[in-house]
Amino acid sequence: MFAQPLPLFFMKKRIISFILLIILLLTLSIDAFAAEATTIVFTEQGLQTGSYDKIISASITLGEDEDFSSTYSTIYLVTATNADVKFQNNASRYFDWAEYKFLSADAEDMWTVGTTYSVNDSALNGISVTKDQLKAAGIPDEAYDTSCSAFYLIGFDGSYVNSGIDFAVLVQVKGAATSLTDAQKKPLTDLLATVADGNDKYVQSGDRYNGKPADTITSKNGSFWAEFTAVNGPRAKAQKALQDAKTEADITAAVAELQAAISKLIPASQLNATYLYETLQQYNYGEEYLENCTVPSAQGFRAVRSEAQNYFDTLFNSDGSATGVNIAANQKTADDYADALKNYTLVFNDQVDEAKVNLRTIQALAKRYAMTENSGKYTGESWTAFETARKAATDYAAAHSVSEYISDAEVKQYAALTREFLSAAYGLTSASDTVTVTFSYTDDLHLRVPNPNDPYNQMVDPVGNKPQIQTVTLNRGATLADLWTKTGYKPSRSYYGVSEYSVWHTFVNGTMLYGVTPGAKQDLADDSYVLKDGDKIQLTHMDWPSYTFNYIYRAAVDWTSMTNSLAALRFKETGAQNVGAGEEATLTVERTSAHLWTYTGSYNPYEGATIAAYGPQNKDGSYPDTPILSETTSDASGSVSFKLYQEGKYLVTAYDARANDEDSAIFYSGTVAAPYLELTVGAATQPDAVRAELKAALDKVYNAYPKKIFGDDTWAEIEAAYKVAVATLNDSTATTGEAYLAQQAAIRTIQSKQTETIQANKTALETFRTNLNKLPDDVNKITASASVKEAAKTLIQCYTSMNSYQRSQLTNSEKAKYDKIKAYMDEKGEKLPEAEKYKLTLNTVVRGGTEEDTEAINAMIANLRNNPAKMDRAEGGKYDHTQAINIVTPYTFGAYDGKTELFSKTFSETDPLTPVRIYTGVDYAAYFQTRNAKGTYTTESTRWSISDEDLSIVLTQEGTNTTPGVYGTEGHLTVKIGETEYEVKSITYEGISRSDVISGTQRVYDDSGYKGKSTEVVNVDIPDAYLGFAMPYNDVTVTITWGPVESDSAKLETAQKTATNVVKAKYNALVAANEYDAEHRDELDAALATGLTEIKNATSEADVIAARKKAVSAMEKVPTIGSSSESGKVGEHYPYSGSEVVGRVHVIVENTTYLDESLPDSLKKTIVKGYYDLTKDDSMMTVALKALEGAGCTWNRGGYDYGTTYLASVEKDGGTLAEFTGGPNSGWMGTKNDWFVNASFSEFRYQNGGLADGDEIHLMYTTKLGADIGGTWSGTDTSLQSLIVSGAELSPAFSGSTTNYVLTIPDEATGVTVRFTAANKNYQARMYLNSYKDENSRYMSGRCFTYLRRDVHGFRIAMVCSEEVF
Repeated sequence: MFAQPLPLFFMKKRIISFILLIILLLTLSIDAFAAEATTIVFTEQGLQTGSYDKIISASITLGEDEDFSSTYSTIYLVTATNADVKFQNNASRYFDWAEYKFLSADAEDMWTVGTTYSVNDSALNGISVTKDQLKAAGIPDEAYDTSCSAFYLIGFDGSYVNSGIDFAVLVQVKGAATSLTDAQKKPLTDLLATVADGNDKYVQSGDRYNGKPADTITSKNGSFWAEFTAVNGPRAKAQKALQDAKTEADITAAVAELQAAISKLIPASQLNATYLYETLQQYNYGEEYLENCTVPSAQGFRAVRSEAQNYFDTLFNSDGSATGVNIAANQKTADDYADALKNYTLVFNDQVDEAKVNLRTIQALAKRYAMTENSGKYTGESWTAFETARKAATDYAAAHSVSEYISDAEVKQYAALTREFLSAAYGLTSASDTVTVTFSYTDDLHLRVPNPNDPYNQMVDPVGNKPQIQTVTLNRGATLADLWTKTGYKPSRSYYGVSEYSVWHTFVNGTMLYGVTPGAKQDLADDSYVLKDGDKIQLTHMDWPSYTFNYIYRAAVDWTSMTNSLAALRFKETGAQNVGAGEEATLTVERTSAHLWTYTGSYNPYEGATIAAYGPQNKDGSYPDTPILSETTSDASGSVSFKLYQEGKYLVTAYDARANDEDSAIFYSGTVAAPYLELTVGAATQPDAVRAELKAALDKVYNAYPKKIFGDDTWAEIEAAYKVAVATLNDSTATTGEAYLAQQAAIRTIQSKQTETIQANKTALETFRTNLNKLPDDVNKITASASVKEAAKTLIQCYTSMNSYQRSQLTNSEKAKYDKIKAYMDEKGEKLPEAEKYKLTLNTVVRGGTEEDTEAINAMIANLRNNPAKMDRAEGGKYDHTQAINIVTPYTFGAYDGKTELFSKTFSETDPLTPVRIYTGVDYAAYFQTRNAKGTYTTESTRWSISDEDLSIVLTQEGTNTTPGVYGTEGHLTVKIGETEYEVKSITYEGISRSDVISGTQRVYDDSGYKGKSTEVVNVDIPDAYLGFAMPYNDVTVTITWGPVESDSAKLETAQKTATNVVKAKYNALVAANEYDAEHRDELDAALATGLTEIKNATSEADVIAARKKAVSAMEKVPTIGSSSESGKVGEHYPYSGSEVVGRVHVIVENTTYLDESLPDSLKKTIVKGYYDLTKDDSMMTVALKALEGAGCTWNRGGYDYGTTYLASVEKDGGTLAEFTGGPNSGWMGTKNDWFVNASFSEFRYQNGGLADGDEIHLMYTTKLGADIGGTWSGTDTSLQSLIVSGAELSPAFSGSTTNYVLTIPDEATGVTVRFTAANKNYQARMYLNSYKDENSRYMSGRCFTYLRRDVHGFRIAMVCSEEVF
């Protein structure tokens, strides 16, 4: 096929099309060229020549902020062909925000080198200007082409940029004039007209709420209108848009934006709800706040606010538009609701309390100042003021009751009238020209606490304040301030000490001045009190009653709470008193309330006051600073007797020396010492009798301790002091005072030497025993190890320096062990065997789980050991995360360094006596891992996880300016294997006693907000983080046993099975060992049946234990043939004879250590032995005492005081066995269940669980601080002395240091008995069968238990030194 030629008309069309295409392309090319941007390149030196039209001869100032404005004399004119103008920074460095400016605005951004900004960019907001603005700025019309309709002006401070020049650039845009007509601009022009300045269509002040929460302005200085009309605000932007718009679309967009901005304005046709809205917001008190207010005032507030809120809710629809109610005419209504809410005054409960205080003060003042006639006693002016104030106050109080209905105005009026009344009473002025008062100063604080804890000397008395009483005359109108000036005495400032609150108070005629009026703006100063003729003024340095507010601060007891505690003492006797030297003086102490509210003026006898006598008077008229104190206190009649031996004049006062009881709110320090009484001591009427009395008192001190306890030099000093005093006492020419001073000097010396000796003896024995216990029983294990060698050398040095008495206090076993060590060290000398290291092993055992569970637990431990977490800080909480340290490596043995808070080394074997730690607490080991994992820590492809849902963090110590705050953990991290929760069931030890292992708290540093803690407090203490012990002379194995967490029901079931077994075992043992008649066999069977039923019906482990103990006790009480079930005889003074009997206890009282012939046989060997009823009100002390009384004994020097907490002596048949009877280390001690208790017998009560049915109380007399009856306080021997098993095979063989054993029980229902005794009974021995620390599995020594045939059971003996199991 061949191509055919086209017809002619088709050819013409193609030519035309081609021509049209050429024209279109040319047009597009011209448009593209015309739209090219103008880029102005500048440096700090200005614009390059040729890049601008000319430099305008003018000067302009740019910048909105006057502080940062600049003036420019170099102004470049640049002509652009369109509005697309750009500026490029080509300077040597950036221009910061203060180095380029606009006519009416400041720059906001840094202009970096190479950056180009368009005039439309936000960085150049303010660059656009009008011709009018240019003219106003100082650029004349002839300087540029005014036909241009777009202008841009910017200034640059090049002088700040590497020594450039300051210049401005004016850009005029040719052809930039809009082609829009006025009609096209009209929508925006008209809208702008509605918001022009001076319009009345919108609220223009105080407008911050318009019904739309999102629009609300929270600043009280803000305003919708102010924001709308700001320089760069919506209106200004619309005006600029009107100027710059090129299309109708630009106008439409600007209208929409402006309309959106106008919608925030509040139309003038509506009310302005801002005031009402903000008032509702401000006074939106929650119920917790209103709980502090009176009920009526809170109800009133709720009503007023509810009315305001209800009205407010009617003003706007849900979309924020105004309702029909929201009109300008209702503005006052809205404001009235706001005013009512704003002006409503709540009355707080504290205000009611203040009004009550002021009412009581008014009533008390009216009673204290009840005189109705002046009778010339006071000046007319002060009397009139007083009468006026009193009437106003009392009339108001009579007319206005104080209750929850009191108003705020009434509260304030009460305060004002109380202050006026008090001020007028203070201001009463004597009519006479002068006033005479009696003034005394007492230092109560230092009487009660001679040496307070006062490291900064804040409680010291001012230099001039000395014990004194004097009569002072001053001019009429003189105040306390004038009295202080004349006498030289003055109050000092108050100070909270560690245990005391040091204050100065003034007492006038028996009442303390107190010028505090609740609600008054200023307190009425004590020194403004006007002195009245005849006033008795007492300035007192008090230990004002205070209490522990928290672990840092003390708080004073409020004056309003002191009505019963604030009191003043006085002597019933008046005038000067006289007595002979060494003869008994008797005074009567009386008390009255010193509190204004409770003052009556009547005095009553006071019991418990101590006499303090300052004297004899010095030659200069002053008195000694240190008083002589009476040995006894005033009795119920107020009478107290004392003796003074030196002749002369004394100032005598009485005070209460008893310690405050904060817990019971009994504050003896609120009782102020009596004003001084002058007492003159004359010559003794019977000097020989006085000397004999002084000699007897001296002999008592001299003979308090035998000569044998002292070293030769010390005894010589005692002898010398004694002989000097005796010589003076025997000198008939010496005065009574001289004899007394000689006796006192000797007593001070003797008692000082006695105290030193007793302490030296104690220290020597403690040092000896401490080092003896560090060394092994097998001396062949003493090696060249530094710590072992040091202990041996110290032991020998200590023994060598001990005197014969100190050596006599050692037990035979202690002396034997020492002799072996001494002989060994003498033999070896410096050639001790090489140090031997012993192994440390950590085992992990999982019971009740699968092999896979065991692997998972071990994998978890390995992970924590191999990846110790990093804390947030370094040691001591220092530095930051960059220098943070790891936690101590867990699950490995090591030596802890307290400085670095890390292991200095880790080891698997070490020398004896090396301090060893191992961190076994999961809470510590995984604390940071769980925190960082947001709650649950695990690793990929493992079955274990550790989570923190049961761990909490609590603040345990508030931080202060000097002490950082501390948090502690509560609860524990949760370990799971799969879905099963696991826990540590026990930690057991081989090669070391449990009592030799401590469990300690470790601090970590966490600066996060984990578990709600403050990020400002980094210290977190984690308890039971580690185990610590001194390495013994053998290998040690620590075994951590894990097991699934039992449910409560499973625990109960286990407890019931165990208890059932115990009760049956006891029954079988009793039947096998005893014979019963038919009646009592039935009683035994019934006790068994009842016990088993109660165990079965028990709903808690505690109930199971109680039922088990009850059943065992009931069976033990059943009498066998030839025995009696009756309890021991109880004396008639026993106070709980009618109390409920809850069991029986075994009581033994014996003296096997001091069998001196001076004692009657009834106080030797066994004094009491028998079973006694235990009542619910009994303690160990009351049970022991009722047994003693039943045996015909008295105690504590012939009494029957069942409230005593200390047994000082036991008396019978004319003999006394007391502390020190058998020497300086003698006295009564006792055990409970073979353990020397760690507190008073009176602390172990049935009601607090310290005493139980079946317990044994053993009271023993010691002559060696317990060492001769099985207990050594300074010893640390935690081994067993004996372990006897009957009815089972014991494995391994008994050793005193072994704590874990296995019993193999051969026959079913055979009673098994384990009897054990501690080597040192200051440590309590406990036996647990199978389940350590499970009280249901705990057995006392000698108790029976049974299990099925050929059962194998493990038990351990735990040694503890308190009632709490470690």
